[in-house]
Amino acid sequence: MNGLATLTTTINGTVGSNDLTAFYQGDSTYAESVSAAVPVTISTFALSSPGTTTAIGSAAIAPVTVNVANGYTTPINLTCTLPADLAESACFIDPHSMTGTGKVSLTVNTTPAHPLSSELRARPGWFAASGGASLACLFVLVLPRRRWRGKAMLLLAMLAAAFTTIGCGGTAKTDPGTAPGSYMVVVTATAGS
Repeated sequence: MNGLATLTTTINGTVGSNDLTAFYQGDSTYAESVSAAVPVTISTFALSSPGTTTAIGSAAIAPVTVNVANGYTTPINLTCTLPADLAESACFIDPHSMTGTGKVSLTVNTTPAHPLSSELRARPGWFAASGGASLACLFVLVLPRRRWRGKAMLLLAMLAAAFTTIGCGGTAKTDPGTAPGSYMVVVTATAGS
């Protein structure tokens, strides 16, 4: 239009510097035309991916396209790196090596929120429970009169139950797992040197 033409296309070429020239054949209204050469540098290979979305705790699998230049046959090794703020996650590339144009899968595993394993607490815990039961047994053995033993046994059994409840009490803590959000996982491809 108005003497200008636009073309979007994929360029397949030889690795290195190349020249791109546009040629118009002409028609009954316009004469043929040849553009000036436009320098184009073609790299050995390039990566692209549309990304993906998934729920926390599920595996996020994103396709990664590897495009190589014509005649490039060196094996390409692929690795992935997670950002520092993507906690409790791991990434994998499958396959981790390839030759030629193709697709690989980037898998990112995340961790959902989950209860923490039991841990020692600052409170006396089981020590209080076992100490209370031991104390109750000691009093039963040293009480001199038999008529007080029944009432003392009841009182000490209640104390032992109370100490056991204190020793077993506590609240479960939760590990939040991987935080929801958008993250940029880096896929690195290397070949040769």
